[in-house]
Amino acid sequence: MTLGILIAGQFVANMGVGYLVVALAVMITTALLILLNQDRSSKDLAVEPFRLGSFLKGFWVSPRLHPDFAWAFAQRFAMFLGAIGLTGYMFYILLSYVGMDPVTAGGFMGLQSLVYAASSVVATFIAGPLSDKLQRRKMFVVIATLLIAIGCIFPLLMPTTTGILLYSVVAGAGFGAYMAVDVALVVDVLPSPEEAATCLGIINIANNVPQMLSPIIYAGLIAAFGYSSLWVGRS
Repeated sequence: MTLGILIAGQFVANMGVGYLVVALAVMITTALLILLNQDRSSKDLAVEPFRLGSFLKGFWVSPRLHPDFAWAFAQRFAMFLGAIGLTGYMFYILLSYVGMDPVTAGGFMGLQSLVYAASSVVATFIAGPLSDKLQRRKMFVVIATLLIAIGCIFPLLMPTTTGILLYSVVAGAGFGAYMAVDVALVVDVLPSPEEAATCLGIINIANNVPQMLSPIIYAGLIAAFGYSSLWVGRS
């Protein structure tokens, strides 16, 4: 993601060329995947009859019977909803909230993304081993969430590049710590170890659905309350 933002920032003044680069990158990587990742044929595999009820039932885990798993799902859903939304609107935040011109904003996005990524990596290397040593998961998730909330205060009070960079350092550390511990937490609270793949697939929904919802939700927040509401929503 960071590399993509760095590259995209170079095409702010010429969006058409940027979209062409994206299209070519997708074509090349898809062709490489098809050529290099040879898969086995599934023609001879037995196919079970499809039953819609059984299919949908496989996605349901009772929050009453497995509250820890439900909380882990909700936490990840909220985390990705906030993170994806801010990342997607960062260019427009820099234009309308900070007051940059498009070319400067494109270049600054690369710096902001690097700072966020670097802070995340450092926090990941600290939080992961420390969580294993202490055998504590939830404590680190709470700390990570608080760091992200604190990070959002800076641009809310300082709509400047300094505020954005301070957010990137603090919230980036929170996101890195969260990602280092969250997977282990999810594994610890799986409803059924025998159906680990299914349960992890359900958790993966919390990664993907926010990508569809965040543009709608964040657009509504901006229209109703302005860009400052994004920082409140993220926290």
